[in-house]
Amino acid sequence: NIKVVTLSTHLEPGETRIMVNWDEKPSCLDLHVIPVRRSDNYTCRTYWGGSCSVSASSNDHDQCGGGGHNGAECATLTDSNINKDYVYFLTLNDFGFTSDFVNSGAVLTIIDSFKKRSYKMNA
Repeated sequence: NIKVVTLSTHLEPGETRIMVNWDEKPSCLDLHVIPVRRSDNYTCRTYWGGSCSVSASSNDHDQCGGGGHNGAECATLTDSNINKDYVYFLTLNDFGFTSDFVNSGAVLTIIDSFKKRSYKMNA
């Protein structure tokens, strides 16, 4: 039984890293970070296809093919002074539209310079 441990590089003050790990199947889960600006409800999306230009976020690693044993999906919120103006929705997309997500063992981990929180994603 293989378990993957994902290491995070050092985070500067004000940065937050979001990581998703999962088991062998599905072969591709995509992390989508959707910020909603508090002042006017404007939304955009950071995912494998691009990053939001209005919120300080980046898609650091798109892991697709071979399942979660090949590493985590990662995104970073890069500036808490900007990011405080947003509410964030985090979504996972089973890129292959399989039923494997139910048993994927997906775990969402959020890390900043002070703490780490992990959440098991139950379908």
